[in-house]
Amino acid sequence: MKGITYKTDLRKAKGLGGSKSGIFHWKWQRISAAALVPLFAWFIYMILNFLVDPEYVLNTLLYSPFELLFFIILINLSIYHGVLGFKVICEDYIHSEFIKIVTVVCCYFISFITICTVTFALMLNFIINI
Repeated sequence: MKGITYKTDLRKAKGLGGSKSGIFHWKWQRISAAALVPLFAWFIYMILNFLVDPEYVLNTLLYSPFELLFFIILINLSIYHGVLGFKVICEDYIHSEFIKIVTVVCCYFISFITICTVTFALMLNFIINI
């Protein structure tokens, strides 16, 4: 008789986290995915043009302010969207709380450094070659 508990499902679920905590994450995952669709369409267009005239596309991509801005947004948003997805994978499949937190923090740190480095390098290249 010791192993029998008479808790309802609601009582078992209390204290396991609020249902509002995932809304922010879910919303930004959908927003970043929706924003990536036209950006990747533009990027595919640039790749197809690259096959025709590589020099023109590289000059346009690296030295035109609007094209460079689209390229930076594409890279940064792709990394951010990937980090959001990786966080979900870590939360779902890593059972040790310590390893989960360390993995997610390392992922955020690496993605932040990557975003800063890529943005700085592309902006510096643009400024030097004006």
